[in-house]
Amino acid sequence: VGCIDAGAASAYLNQESVRKAIHVAPASLIGNWSICTNKITYGFTMGSLLPYYKNDLIPNIRVVIYNGDVDSCVPYNGNELWTSSLDIPVVTPWRAWF
Repeated sequence: VGCIDAGAASAYLNQESVRKAIHVAPASLIGNWSICTNKITYGFTMGSLLPYYKNDLIPNIRVVIYNGDVDSCVPYNGNELWTSSLDIPVVTPWRAWF
Protein backbone atom coordinates (compact mmCIF):
# COMPACT_ATOMS: atom_id res chain seq x y z
CA VAL A 1 0.00 0.00 0.00
CA GLY A 2 1.54 3.28 -1.04
CA CYS A 3 1.24 6.09 1.45
CA ILE A 4 3.60 8.72 0.00
CA ASP A 5 6.09 9.04 -2.83
CA ALA A 6 9.22 7.61 -1.25
CA GLY A 7 11.01 6.64 -4.46
CA ALA A 8 14.16 8.61 -3.72
CA ALA A 9 14.36 7.37 -0.13
CA SER A 10 13.77 3.78 -1.25
CA ALA A 11 16.44 3.97 -3.94
CA TYR A 12 18.94 5.40 -1.45
CA LEU A 13 18.17 3.21 1.57
CA ASN A 14 18.11 0.00 -0.49
CA GLN A 15 21.69 0.43 -1.70
CA GLU A 16 23.93 -2.21 -0.13
CA SER A 17 26.61 0.38 0.69
CA VAL A 18 24.08 2.51 2.58
CA ARG A 19 22.60 -0.48 4.41
CA LYS A 20 26.11 -1.50 5.48
CA ALA A 21 26.97 2.05 6.62
CA ILE A 22 23.86 2.27 8.83
CA HIS A 23 24.23 -1.32 10.09
CA VAL A 24 21.14 -2.77 8.44
CA ALA A 25 21.12 -6.41 7.40
CA PRO A 26 21.28 -7.15 3.67
CA ALA A 27 18.04 -7.16 1.67
CA SER A 28 18.59 -10.89 1.08
CA LEU A 29 18.01 -11.44 4.82
CA ILE A 30 15.29 -8.94 5.70
CA GLY A 31 13.97 -7.58 2.42
CA ASN A 32 14.05 -4.12 0.92
CA TRP A 33 13.39 -0.97 2.91
CA SER A 34 9.88 0.40 2.53
CA ILE A 35 8.35 3.51 4.05
CA CYS A 36 5.03 1.75 4.65
CA THR A 37 5.41 -1.69 6.15
CA ASN A 38 3.71 -4.08 8.51
CA LYS A 39 7.01 -5.80 9.33
CA ILE A 40 7.59 -3.67 12.41
CA THR A 41 5.38 -4.20 15.42
CA TYR A 42 5.62 -2.48 18.75
CA GLY A 43 4.72 -4.43 21.84
CA PHE A 44 6.13 -2.17 24.54
CA THR A 45 6.32 1.51 25.17
CA MET A 46 8.40 3.40 27.68
CA GLY A 47 5.93 6.20 27.94
CA SER A 48 7.16 9.75 28.09
CA LEU A 49 10.88 10.38 27.78
CA LEU A 50 10.54 13.97 29.01
CA PRO A 51 11.90 13.18 32.50
CA TYR A 52 15.03 11.67 30.93
CA TYR A 53 15.56 14.74 28.77
CA LYS A 54 15.08 17.09 31.71
CA ASN A 55 17.01 15.18 34.37
CA ASP A 56 19.68 13.23 32.52
CA LEU A 57 20.34 14.50 29.03
CA ILE A 58 19.96 18.29 29.06
CA PRO A 59 21.93 18.92 32.28
CA ASN A 60 24.90 17.01 30.88
CA ILE A 61 25.19 18.03 27.23
CA ARG A 62 24.27 20.97 25.01
CA VAL A 63 21.02 20.29 23.18
CA VAL A 64 19.62 21.85 20.03
CA ILE A 65 15.93 21.34 19.34
CA TYR A 66 15.42 21.57 15.59
CA ASN A 67 12.44 20.83 13.40
CA GLY A 68 10.75 22.11 10.28
CA ASP A 69 7.54 24.07 10.19
CA VAL A 70 5.75 22.05 7.50
CA ASP A 71 5.98 18.51 8.89
CA SER A 72 2.50 17.02 8.71
CA CYS A 73 3.34 14.20 11.15
CA VAL A 74 5.02 16.19 13.91
CA PRO A 75 4.23 19.88 13.58
CA TYR A 76 6.56 22.43 15.12
CA ASN A 77 4.02 23.40 17.77
CA GLY A 78 4.31 19.87 19.17
CA ASN A 79 8.02 20.41 19.77
CA GLU A 80 7.31 23.86 21.17
CA LEU A 81 4.83 22.34 23.61
CA TRP A 82 7.06 19.54 24.89
CA THR A 83 10.16 21.71 25.19
CA SER A 84 8.26 24.40 27.11
CA SER A 85 6.91 21.67 29.43
CA LEU A 86 10.50 20.94 30.52
CA ASP A 87 10.49 24.24 32.41
CA ILE A 88 14.19 24.86 31.83
CA PRO A 89 15.91 28.12 30.87
CA VAL A 90 15.93 28.92 27.15
CA VAL A 91 19.34 30.09 25.97
CA THR A 92 18.21 31.14 22.48
CA PRO A 93 14.49 31.60 21.79
CA TRP A 94 12.56 30.11 18.87
CA ARG A 95 13.55 31.68 15.55
CA ALA A 96 13.69 30.99 11.85
CA TRP A 97 16.92 29.17 11.03
CA PHE A 98 17.54 30.99 7.74
